[in-house]
Amino acid sequence: MKRQLPNLFFVLLLLPTFIVSCGKTIQSVVKPEDERRTIHNAANMDPEVVVNGGFVLFFRHTSRDPIDPTDLDLNNGECGPGSDLNAKGVNEATAIGAKFKALNIGVDKVYPSLTCRNIHMANLAFGFFTEAKKELAGVYWDGVHAELIAALQALISTPPARGKNTVLLGHMGMIKEIYIGVELELAVGDAAVFLPLGKGGYELVGHIKKEKWISP
Repeated sequence: MKRQLPNLFFVLLLLPTFIVSCGKTIQSVVKPEDERRTIHNAANMDPEVVVNGGFVLFFRHTSRDPIDPTDLDLNNGECGPGSDLNAKGVNEATAIGAKFKALNIGVDKVYPSLTCRNIHMANLAFGFFTEAKKELAGVYWDGVHAELIAALQALISTPPARGKNTVLLGHMGMIKEIYIGVELELAVGDAAVFLPLGKGGYELVGHIKKEKWISP
């Protein structure tokens, strides 16, 4: 006589996951109630992947002089050496914009951080920006602010207009578990590719390196 096992309810315990991507080790703790931000192996992609739109592209600004000015209001767009793009960064931003045009990549909205270099990059690459956002300059936040984190997550999770992409221009250290539940280290000019799911949901699906953007 066969015994019939009762239905059981299992609780899935997700342990820290270590993923090697682009030579980096990515660590993420994914809570069961927060599966919408599951870590992905952010594979290297080509810009052609985003031609049909539907993504949120988080760029780290292009090159600047490696100094940190102390007499400028960095979080309110004041420009100066170290806060603005240098000549190399200007060329990189211009080349990124040229790649968008060459591939006919649609852009819906462009949100730079409040810093000079990201506003400059927006104008060079795209010729406009929608609105400068404080939540994209986490490196200059005074502590961890729940309202800024929520605003950042909202930007990433909001789908763009059909056939287009949203562009976010931010800083090193923004793709962090503490902010958005996933981690990815971006070099200057790199872009993280997110698939926005709406209602606070998104997935990190790829990583487009600067070299792919600026190549002819």
